[in-house]
Amino acid sequence: MSNIEDMSQPDILYVSKDVANMLNIANTTVRKYCDELEKNGYEMKRNVHGHRVFVDQDIKVLETVLKLKSEMKISEACQYVLKKLQVDTNKKDDISDMSEGNTQIVPKEDPGIVTTQMIEHFKEMEAKLLNKIDQQTKLQQRRDEQLMMVMRELAAAKERERKKPWWKFW
Repeated sequence: MSNIEDMSQPDILYVSKDVANMLNIANTTVRKYCDELEKNGYEMKRNVHGHRVFVDQDIKVLETVLKLKSEMKISEACQYVLKKLQVDTNKKDDISDMSEGNTQIVPKEDPGIVTTQMIEHFKEMEAKLLNKIDQQTKLQQRRDEQLMMVMRELAAAKERERKKPWWKFW
C-alpha cells in the first residue's frame, strides 16, 4: 500500500485507492460515498494537491456507510452515520463502537406500521400470483381439451380409412 505519512500528525494518511482496496470496493465508489458525506457536512482532509486523504476514522465512517447501504439509501446512511458521529463525539472521539456492528437502524416510521404495510404488500403479491396460477391452469385445460379433440379426430379418420372397402384404395 502506498501510505502517505504526515509528520505533523501521528495518524497515517491513506489515499482513496488504498481505502478502496481496504474496503474491497471500487475507487469511484469511495469518491461517491465521500461526495455524499461532504454534502451532509462531513469534512475530509485534503493534501496539497486537493486530493482527499483518509485517516482511520474516515475509513471507519466509510465502512459503516458501506454496511448500512444494503438497508437504506446511501444518502440516508450518510446522514445516519453523521448523526451518530455527532452524538458519539460528545461521548468519545471516535466511532469504533459503530464500526463493530453495533449500529441499530431506527426506522423512520413505527415498526408496526411498516410490518402492516409489508403484510399488505405480501397479500397483494399472493393474490396476483394465485390469479396468475388460475390463468395458467385454465390455459392448460383449454390446451388439453384441444389436444384431445385433435387426437379423437385423427383416431376417427384413421378408423374411417381402415374401414374403407378394398376397391376404394385406388
